[in-house]
Amino acid sequence: MALNTCPEPRSLTANIHVAQACGPVAPRAAVYDRIIIVGEEYEAEPRLELYNSLGVEAVLYPLSSGKTPTILSIVRLVYENMPSEHEKLLIEGFGAEGVVAAAFLLAAEKMHPREAAARLLALGHGLTTPLDSRLLYLLYRVLETSPDWFQSVAATVMRGYREGFLHGDGHASSVAELAVELNEELEKLGYFTGYTPYMLFREAVLHTDEPSNAVHEAAAALDSTLTGAVKVVALRRDGATLYVLVGCELLLHQEQCWPEVDAASPKLESLARRAGFQKIRYVMTSPEEAACLSYSSIDRGLCETPA
Repeated sequence: MALNTCPEPRSLTANIHVAQACGPVAPRAAVYDRIIIVGEEYEAEPRLELYNSLGVEAVLYPLSSGKTPTILSIVRLVYENMPSEHEKLLIEGFGAEGVVAAAFLLAAEKMHPREAAARLLALGHGLTTPLDSRLLYLLYRVLETSPDWFQSVAATVMRGYREGFLHGDGHASSVAELAVELNEELEKLGYFTGYTPYMLFREAVLHTDEPSNAVHEAAAALDSTLTGAVKVVALRRDGATLYVLVGCELLLHQEQCWPEVDAASPKLESLARRAGFQKIRYVMTSPEEAACLSYSSIDRGLCETPA
């Protein structure tokens, strides 16, 4: 007798479950009102078509294992697919479903990212990259400082999509994430800008390239090339010197992320002076290494070096 190697869906909340994208679709179609398939189109399309043919609302969220969603796309996904108390939602995927499921936990249960990551790992659907930890932490801080947790954040994001993004939602996401991140990093060093994560997020989403404060200006400059190459910015102190560690996706390219740093340096140096630093130094590193410097506590296993 052949063994069933496809595990059963596991419960995240009373009406949100998570599973691998495997096995027959008919049994799941009979149970769930809506299904999110997380994966590349080529691997998810057959299951998507089968679910739809069975009358189940199924949506594709294109994301492969090792990649991280943008903050705008994940908020939109959660907003558009959060089940009512009488509906059941399944999130299934080919390896990247953990970060998506964790985002639903943050929105629905007001759960800290560390707790969400631990729960998903225990269920066999852990995060796949330190950049997942970064996304969840930044999202949590935006939610935590918003007027009413998820609703205000979702309203901001959906307004952005309705009004359109001049340079695309990827650029708006980069600026919003970097603005919140810079603010958090400065506060860790003892400099309080007076802006909350939600305030910065809202301004960056709705006025991406019209910054009204120094933090937003620096974040916009860090994606001035519109490539999204700067994935992470970590700040560290060494006496009177501020070290800016730039998590650059283009480390193997000749220019790396120096054009973005050159554009942002006047804004970053102004912030450094306000924070009491006399010098500023820039260091290029990988996005994963920079993320581990700031977010390793979310899922330490992602940042541990194999023996």
